[in-house]
Amino acid sequence: SELAQAIEAGSLHLVLDGANGSGSALGPAILALTGARVEAIHVEPDGVNINVRSGATDPASLAEAVVERGADAGFALDGDADRLIAVDAAGRVVDGDQVLGILAIDRLGRAALPGGLVVSVLSNGGLQAAVETRGGEVVRTPVGDKYILEGMQLRGAMLGGEKSGHVIVMEHTTSGDGIVTALEVLRVMSVRGTSLAALAAEVPMFP
Repeated sequence: SELAQAIEAGSLHLVLDGANGSGSALGPAILALTGARVEAIHVEPDGVNINVRSGATDPASLAEAVVERGADAGFALDGDADRLIAVDAAGRVVDGDQVLGILAIDRLGRAALPGGLVVSVLSNGGLQAAVETRGGEVVRTPVGDKYILEGMQLRGAMLGGEKSGHVIVMEHTTSGDGIVTALEVLRVMSVRGTSLAALAAEVPMFP
């Protein structure tokens, strides 16, 4: 496909929303190291504009930018860059549950998901169904990334997170990191040679 060729050639077109926060400088620079063409928005922090009509807590402007600029995908960090919300090429939001599903399905396809996928009680049943139908296990905890981490440590799990976009990929970090999460999503897109929209469609959300 054209997308697979673009990934292989390192010519993906991405938009990154830095939420005028701590990831404003490093986020675009790190994503650019993948070979992608990265356009950055909301990367001019002035001390008071952090998360204002921007970032993972308000991805509407990112969705508009992705569509207007014809990008393949968009990624929104929050102010302290520990969260990630994605947007597909059509401007549809891919939230933390779908991101977790994309990463979990990738791991289940390669081997297994040791310890299961650890999520909070707020995560959508669609995520649980998508993981369980592929032979994975979903473990629920109270709300809060400290509870997610605790659950992961107790079970020896390698992947966990929340619908809000806090994702912990244990082989890389013991806390949420939006830039790491974006790189993980790009890795799956590259391995699968498919679009973010197609990957998200494998994790349909229940009403």
